[in-house]
Amino acid sequence: MKMNGTDLLTSFSDAGSESAFSELVRLYTNLVYSVAKRRLSDSALAEDVTQSVFTRLANAAPRLRSDAELVAWLHRTTVHVAIDTWRSETRRRTREQHAAAMEPAHTENNLWEELSPILDEAMNQLSTADRQALLLRFFEQKAMREIGRILGVSEDAAKMRVGRALDRLRTRLSA
Repeated sequence: MKMNGTDLLTSFSDAGSESAFSELVRLYTNLVYSVAKRRLSDSALAEDVTQSVFTRLANAAPRLRSDAELVAWLHRTTVHVAIDTWRSETRRRTREQHAAAMEPAHTENNLWEELSPILDEAMNQLSTADRQALLLRFFEQKAMREIGRILGVSEDAAKMRVGRALDRLRTRLSA
């Protein structure tokens, strides 16, 4: 007899059935992960959120009467955990940026002085079209839409051009 989600949850809650919980995880992992991935746009964070949601489910298995209620609980909990994770990640990045900003500026300048001739040489080895795309994007800080207009292509084509030019530059720099 195949059990639905609420039957499995009841079996886990009442009897501590690990196999029932494993089946719950198997049935609903894709749902939870996809909601987390959409909210966070980061696979690793989405995996962490998925694990946290199922940990919450195991620690405080809610009393639900239907699969629809279980799916709603999983969705709502995933959204809340994803929001908390996003906030935590944002605070962590802010702290790291603040710490990095406190580093002595001369180190950054010295590094730039060492790298700039190498970067210039690699840029000079690129084709004119690649060099132009990178200069517009990173030195003139143009938006992709503006780059597309200047180059006479669509915004998507401009994104592709800049991406490919970056790949070529990386290849030259790694050599």
